[in-house]
Amino acid sequence: MPARAINKTRLLNLWLPVLLCMVAIFYFSSLPGRDIPRLFPLQDVLFHISLYALLAYFLARALRNTYSKLTLLKTVSLAVFFGTLYGISDEFHQLFVPERCFSAFDLFTDGIGSFIGSLLYR
Repeated sequence: MPARAINKTRLLNLWLPVLLCMVAIFYFSSLPGRDIPRLFPLQDVLFHISLYALLAYFLARALRNTYSKLTLLKTVSLAVFFGTLYGISDEFHQLFVPERCFSAFDLFTDGIGSFIGSLLYR
């Protein structure tokens, strides 16, 4: 039994933002390439870093508040690991979307965003 009992509402408040970020990323990744407006240079980099930073922030928050014995290093490591793993699945998903592809650079920016977001939670 955990050292600190967490009720279902609290768990929902912690993990729902993680799920919503994942759904948002999946949705945007499902848009065909031709449907993505070009607003400014390097927007793709900014969007990847921002979305994955948000995901990792919420992941770190949920992990730290669900598993109170996690150290900061483990929390950051897990948030970066799962954020990057989700990035891999997202890039794979894009192989099946018209005018989209698997991009190692996008995966790299996902990892950078995950790292930044997990540190921002601290």
